[in-house]
Amino acid sequence: MTIATLLSFSRVPLLFVIIAMLMSPERGSATIALIFFILALLSDWLDGAVARVFRQVTSVGALMDALIDKIFVLGLYFYFIEVRLIPSWGLIPVLLILSREFIITGLRQCALLKHQVLGAESHGKLKTVLQFFSLFLLILVPVLQRDGNNTPVVLALADFFKFLGRISFAFASIMTIASGLYYLFRYRQYFSSQPKTEVEA
Repeated sequence: MTIATLLSFSRVPLLFVIIAMLMSPERGSATIALIFFILALLSDWLDGAVARVFRQVTSVGALMDALIDKIFVLGLYFYFIEVRLIPSWGLIPVLLILSREFIITGLRQCALLKHQVLGAESHGKLKTVLQFFSLFLLILVPVLQRDGNNTPVVLALADFFKFLGRISFAFASIMTIASGLYYLFRYRQYFSSQPKTEVEA
């Protein structure tokens, strides 16, 4: 249990704190949720930086970091579907994302059994950025609606962020599924029982 791993695991309790603050009717609670969301983003950056600086990079740590990111993102997506910030049709892409993440995690575990670590691809990193960006925009909606001054301009801005959040959610979903298919095709040999003869860079 390294410092980097602890930073990764910190996003799990932060997820529950963020949702609890978003559910709270108290004025200012949505802003607190936004602050904790930003802290979660910082922890996602810090765990990798700390692991490299203190030479604590491990295959298990990399796997757990990716898994915790998925729990964090999907947990917030399901919450936003529940409160209708994401329309009900969003359940289908979220379930596809969930299926994708389970399959890719299984693929990485198969690779680990053959002593290979599958690193994140550039398109995989892009989909993560899109996911966090869409969540950031959606969290801004209750911040403006509940913690703002309820002027027409602020409410219109909240509607604008809701629209952008839904659009970025759709793009993130497409990118997530596409990157998963690419990942499966590129590393399909790890599902085979035959030993790998060539190491991927």
